[in-house]
Amino acid sequence: MNDIQEHYKGKDTFSHLLEARGRGHVAGHEAHGIEPSGVKNAFIDTAKTLVTLLPFLALFFAQLQIPIQQQVVLMSVFAIGFVAWHTGRSCFLGWTRLEKLHRVMLQEKKEIEENRAVEKQELREIYALKGFEGKLLDDVVNQLIQDDSRLLQVMLEEELGISIYCQVHPLKQGFGALCGGLISGFFVIFMTFFYGWLGCLITSISILFICAILFAKHQNNRIIPSTVWQLALFGLSFGCVYFLLQMLM
Repeated sequence: MNDIQEHYKGKDTFSHLLEARGRGHVAGHEAHGIEPSGVKNAFIDTAKTLVTLLPFLALFFAQLQIPIQQQVVLMSVFAIGFVAWHTGRSCFLGWTRLEKLHRVMLQEKKEIEENRAVEKQELREIYALKGFEGKLLDDVVNQLIQDDSRLLQVMLEEELGISIYCQVHPLKQGFGALCGGLISGFFVIFMTFFYGWLGCLITSISILFICAILFAKHQNNRIIPSTVWQLALFGLSFGCVYFLLQMLM
């Protein structure tokens, strides 16, 4: 078995690339959560989660007949604590993802340094699958193999499906979560102060509706099914809690 076959572990080029893309996909996702990376995603995720929780608090406080001023104070304290936690969580998940990507980069860099001939042959087969052939294929491979930095970038993108320039700094991701929580929390609590738990509910549904649309567009998902599902799940859970409280209290 030659070096390239040993590197492929008996698989053909296409199967090897599928396996490598799988490793890159795992490296690009969180180990301790499912929040997608990016400032917009962090903003939407924090806002959506907070406005889902606040109506339940407002409903409990209303059932306990707590004065509205105290409700606002308690909801504000809860919102601040939640936003602080979610901001830290977003930063932590971002750092975790970058650490995994860094390990993958070091592993690929080591493979290039120790098995340059194998990497060159692998690069040739990758570009052959793309339709390059003859002198053009030779020129492309020879040009890429001369620059270690460029070769590493190409192997990460073509073999593992990882783009190092599309990664978001964890602090930026945390800032997105912070803004999403503060803005959504302010509007919900503000409306709670004037209109009670019903105002909190309507405002939360409105923000949840907007977040569902933004998230669907950002992920290139269908807007209507995504929005309907999120609103339906919220309505079902809130309705269950509401009717249980009416029965038990």
